[in-house]
Amino acid sequence: TPVVIPVTDNMGVISHILNEVDGLVLVGGEDVNPSFYKEQPAAELEKVDSIRDVYDLTLIKLATDRKLPILGICRGEQIINVAFGGTLYQDLPTQNSSTVQHRQTLPREVGTHNVSVVSGSELARILGPGNFMVNTFHHQAIKDLAPGFTVTAQADDGVVEGIESLKKLNILAVQWHPEGLVNGGDTVMLNIFKDLVHRATTYKKQERK
Repeated sequence: TPVVIPVTDNMGVISHILNEVDGLVLVGGEDVNPSFYKEQPAAELEKVDSIRDVYDLTLIKLATDRKLPILGICRGEQIINVAFGGTLYQDLPTQNSSTVQHRQTLPREVGTHNVSVVSGSELARILGPGNFMVNTFHHQAIKDLAPGFTVTAQADDGVVEGIESLKKLNILAVQWHPEGLVNGGDTVMLNIFKDLVHRATTYKKQERK
């Protein structure tokens, strides 16, 4: 059963909700405030919401303490990386220019650039190894990968498109929007959500005894 967790700075509310759920999805949104990875704002930085940043970072900390399975999508991948000590490109076009268009104008249901999934990764187990066309709606991305994580997918220009935790943190994240592709009938990307449900079911059986 999906539960929408309200954006709040009330730790008691967040903690209570996380005590009742079996998995966490961190979704897209505004730019991450660079102060959280010790950088000054670049001129190209777009809208930030520091309340949302603190909220997401709190969710990640409390969920990790509980060993909850976590799935990050787009900003979700970025804030996970920041939470564990990584950094971001504040603006790809000016800080890591490429011929790959990372902010598409076509609908979310349409994949517009290629990603390569690393063989042997959890993401490869879920989707299969090899190349996939994905949708893309971002101008920020992972720069320095957080300790304890590994890259599981990259765009043709080297931009990180997937990460997962090396330790037993049960965290997987992608830069694209699989929910948009699923809405367009993509059954392969649906496996990302089926995997989260499976991980949540396993968590419920093992951790909530």
